[in-house]
Amino acid sequence: MRKIENYGVYYPSIWKDKTTRSMLILELFICSIIMPPFLDSPKKPLKIILNLNGVEVKYSIDMIISTFCMLKSYTILRVYEHVSKWTNYDAKKTTLPFGL
Repeated sequence: MRKIENYGVYYPSIWKDKTTRSMLILELFICSIIMPPFLDSPKKPLKIILNLNGVEVKYSIDMIISTFCMLKSYTILRVYEHVSKWTNYDAKKTTLPFGL
C-alpha cells in the first residue's frame, strides 16, 4: 500500500485503499444531493402514496429528498475532527508510540 507522509504521521493513500476510496465516493454522493427548485409545484405535486393497514399515507418527493439532504449534517462532525486539539499533529505524535 502506498503511504503519504505528513509530518511524520503516515496515512494510507485513498487511491490504493479500497475502503477509503469507497467512503470518499459515498461522501461525495451524499454531499451532491440537492433539492431541485420547483420540484413540488402546486399545480402538479409529485406524491408517493402508500397504503398501510387501510390508511393512505402520502409522501411528497421534496420531503423524501429533504430527508436525504439532512444526511449532510454529518459534516459538522468532520469539521470538529479537523479543528480539534485531540486530532492535531502533537496529539498523534504523543499517541503513536502507544499504538493508539
